[in-house]
Amino acid sequence: MDLSKYDNLDFPEHLKKLVSLAGKADKKCKVFGSEKYKYKFNPTVSLTDVHEFEEKHKIKIPDSLVRYLTEIGNGGAGVDYGIYSLEKMRITNSDSEKTIFDYENYEEVWKNLITEYDNTDNEDTYEQLINGLLVIGTAGCTLDYVLVCKGKHYGKVAIADWNMFEDNPPHILSDSFESWIETYFIKIIQGNLTDWGSFKTVNKD
Repeated sequence: MDLSKYDNLDFPEHLKKLVSLAGKADKKCKVFGSEKYKYKFNPTVSLTDVHEFEEKHKIKIPDSLVRYLTEIGNGGAGVDYGIYSLEKMRITNSDSEKTIFDYENYEEVWKNLITEYDNTDNEDTYEQLINGLLVIGTAGCTLDYVLVCKGKHYGKVAIADWNMFEDNPPHILSDSFESWIETYFIKIIQGNLTDWGSFKTVNKD
């Protein structure tokens, strides 16, 4: 299917169109997690609701997620089990402006912090591990999708395993929420779904 004719649409309308087409391609909700949201969105929230969340948690949510919540839906259609509602999203936020990704040798920093946390259960250490990472959805079990809300990687999407193994730090999947979620639904439409956590492809029968 030629999707280029929709490229000139603004993000909210583009995503709505992609989700509609994906729903038609996957009528029986064979794609992993899609039975949870059935290619639908929840009712939107207001900018006031978003600003209250930001003020409470002392973060600035990247613009593309704000637009999703206020112009598309307060959760619903998204990668794997979908996007969380604002009420379900969660974040640990310390005074530090750094996230784990801001360290050039972040895999080594992660390993050292895990070792320290395992030995001490220090909450300050735990905050360093997940500071500024907003949980926006899940791939199931202990794997969650997070949006980076601090530091030089602000706005990028990553996946985190809350088992917190030394050799399995969070890793970045996409440079933006917008490209991450749009690419996912394009793959469903094309019957070519290979992203992390998406374990089934579209059955067009």
